[in-house]
Amino acid sequence: MNIEREGSSPNRSLTTDLRWKIVHFKNQGLSGHEVSEIVDKSPSTCNRIYNKYLETGTVDDRSRTGWPSKRTQESEERLLTEIEANPSLSLSALLEESKVNFSKTTAFRVLQDYWFRSRVVPRKMADKRHPQKSQAQVGTRIYPQTGRVLVYSGVQ
Repeated sequence: MNIEREGSSPNRSLTTDLRWKIVHFKNQGLSGHEVSEIVDKSPSTCNRIYNKYLETGTVDDRSRTGWPSKRTQESEERLLTEIEANPSLSLSALLEESKVNFSKTTAFRVLQDYWFRSRVVPRKMADKRHPQKSQAQVGTRIYPQTGRVLVYSGVQ
């Protein structure tokens, strides 16, 4: 349930264009209160934007802190290269062979982002393909540009 306070905007972020307008008006010598009446934002918001401009030279948001992502372009390319070279590998074996440093869930999401779709086949079909195992994972990748389909399978 979304509750809006009177006078508050549901989208709290300001456009870059509006931020530059605030800086422009403040550089012309207008006070924070005068600028706030022109742009219809609070004086504290206008002063905060202008102070950010004075500190950093830009009005863009600062980068957020947090744990760095293990999912990089290089690791995604290694994973994709490995699955195209060895389409019969399971996800666990694929991670081991490609030497990427992220979880199965992340690897699965990477594959989904690059049009790979997989499923676990029923026990009956798995027994025919791999009698020593109970289930097998099979999937396809559809290349939208060429229409080519890559089929891969692996024992879980």
